[in-house]
Amino acid sequence: MSKKEKGLTIIELLATIAILVTTVAVVLVLGNRAISQTDFISLHTEAVFLAREGVEILKDSSVRSDMDFGTVGDITYWNIDYTGEVEGKNVGNCHEKLLENEEGFYLINSTNSTASPFSRCITVKKEEGFVRTKIDVGFVYRGSEQSVTLYRDFYE
Repeated sequence: MSKKEKGLTIIELLATIAILVTTVAVVLVLGNRAISQTDFISLHTEAVFLAREGVEILKDSSVRSDMDFGTVGDITYWNIDYTGEVEGKNVGNCHEKLLENEEGFYLINSTNSTASPFSRCITVKKEEGFVRTKIDVGFVYRGSEQSVTLYRDFYE
């Protein structure tokens, strides 16, 4: 082999190594992004289920009868859990964290429970002939407040 051919082999080898390193770096960045998106999607999906749970709890007329909605046009704020425990709140305290018990259920008042990343606030406004509700479920993802909101009207 001549000297000229040996030089080309080294340049080809360096180019191959550069392509390989770039490919590995891109795969690592995309993998990291996929894991990050999976975390967000998991939290967001759970927030949607908690909001839907709020609607399902409110479908129970006995729970709604325990809630004092005030007069027509009044807005009230509520915290409620899957057991049907209802707790009235004022605007400033409505977004308290739900507590997660050892069985994985979310409660508003419980001993031996840990704070979950979720809060749920139910806003109720009584209108003529129906009750308009808004269910907000909030969570923090990477220092940023995120929320899911569902609306539901209940006719008397």
